[in-house]
Amino acid sequence: MVAKLNKLVNSFLNAMSYLGRGILVIIAFLIIADVFSANVLNHSIPWVLEITEYLLVFLTFFGAAWLLRENGHIQFDLVLNHLPERIRNFFTFISSCIGFIVSIVITIFGFLATIEMYTKGAYTDAMLQIPRFILLIIIPIGFLFLTVQFLRNIISFISGNGRRHV
Repeated sequence: MVAKLNKLVNSFLNAMSYLGRGILVIIAFLIIADVFSANVLNHSIPWVLEITEYLLVFLTFFGAAWLLRENGHIQFDLVLNHLPERIRNFFTFISSCIGFIVSIVITIFGFLATIEMYTKGAYTDAMLQIPRFILLIIIPIGFLFLTVQFLRNIISFISGNGRRHV
């Protein structure tokens, strides 16, 4: 049962990382199209900046939990590498516990803020006037997956597997 759940979570994390990569390609094409349009046609595409700003937020939250699983987040290696492995593992465990708590709080409040924006029917003040809940929903979803991955890391430490990928 646990193995199937881990496989399911890994599938979601992989899918989110592929979505993030796709978003990066879309951003690149939008910027290229805007630069081409501005320099060749003397007319820039007015909504490109706004869309790329929103897509950068989605890119961040689609990839965060996958990056955590892959142990790719920034660490203070200068100090950690000089510590004994036991102490380094302890700090990594503590940081996973703190990350779990922070992530679960942001997940809860993120969902509440998203629901509030949905019920209010709030739109952005920018050119495209996109419903705000569409832009906010990625934050609690991304942090939900971060919460799950921090919990997986904690369980991995407690079970004695150290910092292996789950």
